Amino acid sequence: MLHQSSQPHLRYNNTRPNYQTYNRVPERLFPDPTKFGWKFTGSSEQDMAEFYEKESEHGRVLLNFYFNSGTIRVVLIHAVEGEMQLFKKGRSLLPNVYKNVLEDPIMNTDAKYRRRGTQKILI
Repeated sequence: MLHQSSQPHLRYNNTRPNYQTYNRVPERLFPDPTKFGWKFTGSSEQDMAEFYEKESEHGRVLLNFYFNSGTIRVVLIHAVEGEMQLFKKGRSLLPNVYKNVLEDPIMNTDAKYRRRGTQKILI
């Protein structure tokens, strides 16, 4: 399951974290995902995470943004294949990679592909 918080119900609490209490990475380097078409759904101050989602032609894409470190985890909820992790990066995530993933999470992935006939299928 994507949200590995100790409080999974917070994914859809529609509440922003208090950045005065919990430091956020600089927004000029790690802009708010809503600027890239993502919908904010909630946050967990305990996990220092914000949650977003967006629809794609392949299914619903979920994003965990860890606002104190600038790290992310992206998962595709595919109708046939189920849940597939597209991207996960720790402290070495560069701002340009972060922005590329936000712009196109399907094309900027560290997931593998397999072929079914002549079609590329994301796995």
